[in-house]
Amino acid sequence: MSNKAEVGYYRFDGNGGVTFTGFDVFPSPSYSNTRVYSKHINSAIRDLYPSSPLGHPLTQDCETGDMGNILIPSKSYASRTGTYTFDGSNLEIDIHPFKIRWTNAGDGWDTERWEIQNASSNIIILGVSSVKGFAYFSDGVGSYPINFDSHFDQGNTSNSASAYLGHIWSNQTGGQLSVFDPLTYKGEHKLVGAIYSNEDKNGQVVDANVYGSLWYYDLSNPSHYAMAISQNTDSSGNVNVQAIKDNGAFVQNTLYFNRYVAFPTLFFGTVGHIYHKAPKQGYESQIAYNSRRCWTDSDSIWTQGHLFMHLGAWNQNRISHVLSVEVSKNGAYPIISIGYGKGQFR
Repeated sequence: MSNKAEVGYYRFDGNGGVTFTGFDVFPSPSYSNTRVYSKHINSAIRDLYPSSPLGHPLTQDCETGDMGNILIPSKSYASRTGTYTFDGSNLEIDIHPFKIRWTNAGDGWDTERWEIQNASSNIIILGVSSVKGFAYFSDGVGSYPINFDSHFDQGNTSNSASAYLGHIWSNQTGGQLSVFDPLTYKGEHKLVGAIYSNEDKNGQVVDANVYGSLWYYDLSNPSHYAMAISQNTDSSGNVNVQAIKDNGAFVQNTLYFNRYVAFPTLFFGTVGHIYHKAPKQGYESQIAYNSRRCWTDSDSIWTQGHLFMHLGAWNQNRISHVLSVEVSKNGAYPIISIGYGKGQFR
């Protein structure tokens, strides 16, 4: 629903009974995220503009105290029971007060995906335009703990680059969003991407349960430059080249696996941002502010990005597909996104 994000799994008993287990998130303008104690990896980054007078030398390292906690969406555990019917094509699930009909997406790109076709409720009126959902069948809910190298489809077997390509919808259109803004298609994305490593810049494992990586917009690369331009235009679409240089973005990806031992299928992802010459925020030390190497545990638009709950569909002891729900607060407004992806080798 437009004002609620829900992620979890159904378990069917084969005799018309179904149990939903997962999490509900009810974002609002006062929505805030949950801090967990594992830190972002402290990665070495270089100056984007070494030959520019606008260069920001980034000569200082983060101290451990500067490094931001991983943030995950605040949510409530959910467990509900109901009934289902299945005729070979349509799966209708009735868990009071909602009744939702699912059917196979039937496209050639991802033949295993199921989508919500209709939803109704006896307490409020819902239309298809206000409801969107994706699902996959799975042969289990996975094992604990998740091992990144053996349990995930990899983009390249010589490294830990995951390869889940898919599509995403979001209410993030710019400006001051309302939580009730509709979801719009954002195109193809790499839902769990980049090259993840749990080593810091010195080759030491900071936390075996945390995987992080860092990349930056290299403005000599046409695609990165286009990305920087798209994020630095005014309301009339005019490009502010000065802003591109001053606010060139560094991006860090961090995964946090198995926060819930009883729910190993779920893992969290933080995609954080650092912008050059960003104002100092309350959680940041002066070292973090001067060097811009650090992600702090703030919900600032300067130091915080997007928080994802990823749900993996396990098949043959590996995650074959992922469903992603983003519920995060970026500045003054909540962001809700939903997406799906399949392993590159599936």
